[in-house]
Parts: sequence; C-alpha cells; structure tokens
Amino acid sequence: MAKNSTLTTLRATWNGCLLQLLGTSDTTKQYLKEALKSYEQECFLASSVMLGVAAEDTTLDVAASFVAWQGKPAKNLKDILENPNRFYVYKLQEFEKRLTAAKGAIPSNLSENIELNITAILQIIRLTRNDAGHPTGKRVAPEDCYQNLVIYANAHRKLHQLKDYFDEQVESRKRKRARR
Repeated sequence: MAKNSTLTTLRATWNGCLLQLLGTSDTTKQYLKEALKSYEQECFLASSVMLGVAAEDTTLDVAASFVAWQGKPAKNLKDILENPNRFYVYKLQEFEKRLTAAKGAIPSNLSENIELNITAILQIIRLTRNDAGHPTGKRVAPEDCYQNLVIYANAHRKLHQLKDYFDEQVESRKRKRARR
C-alpha cells in the first residue's frame, strides 16, 4: 500500500469512527490524534506509545461503567481500578475476566467474540506499547504500527458500544427507582 493511500485510509478510519464517538474522552482523543500524527511523521515508537495510552484510558473508562452496571458484585474490581499502586496490566486482566464472565448478561451483538475483538487487541496494543515505551532497543515496524492503528479502531468502537450499554442500563435503573 502506498504511503499516501495508507494515511488517507487511517485518517478516514479515525475521523469517521474514533474521534467522532461521543463517548470518547478528550484525553483519549488527544492521544489518538498524536498517535496518528506520530505515524504520519514515521515516528512509530511514539505512535505505539500514544496508541497504548489511548487504549488504556478508554479501557479504564469502560471498566468504570462496567463496575457501575454490575453494582455490588463488582466492588472488588472497583477497588482494583481505583488503586494507584496496581499496574494497568493487572487492572486490564481483572476487567477482562469479569467482562468475559458477564457475557451472558450482555446482548449478543455486543458480547459475541469479545475475547477476539476486544481483549486480544488490547493485549497486542499493550505489549507493543511496553516494547516501544521502554529502552529495549526494539523497533516498531511501520506495517505493525499501521496494523495496530487499524485494529484498534474497531476495538475502540466496540468498547464504546459496551460503555453505552452499561451506562444506559445504569440510567434505566435510576429512572425506575425514581418512579417508585
């Protein structure tokens, strides 16, 4: 794929899907924009780190919505997420375990292939970020960086669909309680 068509595809994917999602935080948008700009400048290590930070911010945001949706059964996860001494990898693994366990309570259009479409992608992004963000001497190949940017777009969209579902369910419960 030629460089210009690659950049055009990435811009279209990101502008049409990621950056326009209403639930995407300003922090995540900032890191996603910098990931794309870094890629455009052929700064693949920087792009990988920025993408990893954006994925982490989004994941923690969705996990917080999941905790609110689950209520008391998720208190342990809430404590883990709010503990500044816990590494992101542990928070991610704990969230993924609980999300997978809750699949039966989530509509099938949101839960189908969740391990492949979300959790596996988040792990790939996290591992690439770790390699890029530490002085390992490893390089991120342009095609790997591009691939991560593209696959994350779909995971980001799916994460926000889950977040919207969790938030809507919480609001619905609040409205029902208020009517009583």
